[in-house]
Amino acid sequence: MLISYRYRLRASAPMENYQRNFILQTFGAEKTQIDIYTAKTQLLRSSDMWGQGGNFTGASYQRLNYLNESCQQVFQGQEEHKPDFMDEDSIPGQ
Repeated sequence: MLISYRYRLRASAPMENYQRNFILQTFGAEKTQIDIYTAKTQLLRSSDMWGQGGNFTGASYQRLNYLNESCQQVFQGQEEHKPDFMDEDSIPGQ
């Protein structure tokens, strides 16, 4: 399993300033962990999703064309955890 992170600024609609330039006012950021699997036999259930009380916002899988040694179907894919909200100054590279 590989772990990846996605950072995203939380922002409202762009606003025009007095110089007729547009600025984007941010009010926080979110950090989302994404687990990437090359081979997995257990998929998430509906109850694992955020809207059903779980900790995941989405998942995507592709069935591989073979079975493991226990004759279980094998999948590759990714699972996205619910975001952690943070200050935008905490984003790496800012």
